[in-house]
Amino acid sequence: NYNNVQTNRGLHETVWWYDMCRFREANRGLYIADQDLGKGSLGYVGSERTRQNNGGTRRGYECPEERDHYPYWHPTHWRDIAVFTNDVKRCDYYKQESQNVKNKGYCKYPDNYLQFKEAQGHYPMLMNNKAECEDQWVEHGGEMVQPVWMEKGAWNMDPPACLPSPWSRDNHHGNNMDGFMNNYNWTVPEDILHKNCALRLRYNITAGELPGGGFDSNINATLNAEKDDAPTGIDVATTYGLPTEND
Repeated sequence: NYNNVQTNRGLHETVWWYDMCRFREANRGLYIADQDLGKGSLGYVGSERTRQNNGGTRRGYECPEERDHYPYWHPTHWRDIAVFTNDVKRCDYYKQESQNVKNKGYCKYPDNYLQFKEAQGHYPMLMNNKAECEDQWVEHGGEMVQPVWMEKGAWNMDPPACLPSPWSRDNHHGNNMDGFMNNYNWTVPEDILHKNCALRLRYNITAGELPGGGFDSNINATLNAEKDDAPTGIDVATTYGLPTEND
């Protein structure tokens, strides 16, 4: 039973947050190379399955799709402090797309809809885009109800700082070229929401062999392999002089 919240443990995300993630349809426009995300026990691909987490493994109550992609397109409860990037030309994008300053869209279902369905042993797929959300009708309380696409969530605060990534040894969070630990000085705001807060550090990497550093919008689902171990639409082998057949 994954719903085993204990009061003597820190809780960064809630069970409800995780449920909304795994029942929400995965973003099928993403590049996942040759990974098969599978459907699991729910019968569809939810947002708990990503290229890095194709088996849908749960780690705490984080949402893998939100963890693996920034900026995320769905409302979250996190506030952004700083972004470090090896390409500062992306900074304007990161700042403009941060939920600090921008509303995010989601499909709003009737109150308690998901709880009622779970209690009945049903696990409906929640829509992740405006068109499919507003084209859907669901049964709730003996009536057919249409969900509503909502835009909300901006924290109305300053955008995150965006700075060049400091040098560090590959796959190592540690000393920089001066021999000191990499660090960032953050002044805790006076209007912080609660005296007990969770501070999250994310370490996302885009493989350097992807065209445009993986930041090109053309790097999407159209380039995915048709099946496991089949070639993708990105010909890395030819570009880097690698064998084109499996050994």
